[in-house]
Amino acid sequence: MTPELKAGDRNVIDGEVVAARVVRPPARRGGVRVLPTVTAVLLLATAIFGTLFVRERSAHDEDRRHLRTQTARSAQRAAAVAAELAVVRAQRDRLARAESMALSPAAAAAIRACVRHYADLERALSVPVGPVQPVAGVTACINAEPYVR
Repeated sequence: MTPELKAGDRNVIDGEVVAARVVRPPARRGGVRVLPTVTAVLLLATAIFGTLFVRERSAHDEDRRHLRTQTARSAQRAAAVAAELAVVRAQRDRLARAESMALSPAAAAAIRACVRHYADLERALSVPVGPVQPVAGVTACINAEPYVR
């Protein structure tokens, strides 16, 4: 007989083992097997999410740099456009002042007629007639006549 089975045991009848007691090993905790798996999964998830976070952060930083660059360019372009607009407005104002000072067609015709009339008079004065001698040096209207259209 084995030391585990004695004559007084209920599992032994007439020295024969009727039922053997099964000695079970102590039950292991399920958490001991699950803990390394959970740790590995969490470590893997942390690595994946960390990588995604770093990528997104880099993309976000690059977008912010690009936006700052575009904002600076936009400000430069706005300043250039404003300067060009100021030049155009100044030219338009000068043109408007010049047009307001321009002669009307009637005034130009009157001046033309006056210049031609006095040019004719200057020509008449430059020709000696009898005892009257020609007036020397009076040629202002004769000189201006070609410029009058």
